[in-house]
Amino acid sequence: LVIGMLGRGKHVDTVVKAWRIGPLSHGRLIFAGQADTATDEYLVGQAKMEASIEYRPGRLTDIEFDHLIEAADVVCAIYRYSASSGIVLRALALGSPVLVGGSPVLKRALVGIAGVVILQHLDGQTVAEGIRRTASLGRPKPTRYRRPADEFPRPLIKGLGDIS
Repeated sequence: LVIGMLGRGKHVDTVVKAWRIGPLSHGRLIFAGQADTATDEYLVGQAKMEASIEYRPGRLTDIEFDHLIEAADVVCAIYRYSASSGIVLRALALGSPVLVGGSPVLKRALVGIAGVVILQHLDGQTVAEGIRRTASLGRPKPTRYRRPADEFPRPLIKGLGDIS
């Protein structure tokens, strides 16, 4: 799963190349979220060419977001520039394994965290191996997190009380 704002910064093309090198057996590669125009066109084309690639364009509700992350065998968070990631934190909170690479700051912050595989290089072969390795981890123990109620957005202070 690659989720959130989709564009050049999320290495969408590298993840597609990696998937073509060595997809998970009976797996699907899902891209979900809002994309810039060029990425949207690219993902529409890739999904048409490859049955195991799925693209769910557009803004996701909070509940859709959580359901996709919870269902993922691997959440790919290979970013060019990001120093932090709400997606990585959400995935770990929900017990989904995460593949991280790209941003040196983000990689350093996640060293030694259960359920995280860190890539040093972002070529297709290395990412393909990372996807397989991350999927083989199984589900990490989720943090104690209760999904927000169906109403969203809600006051931030109320939301802080949900995390223990």
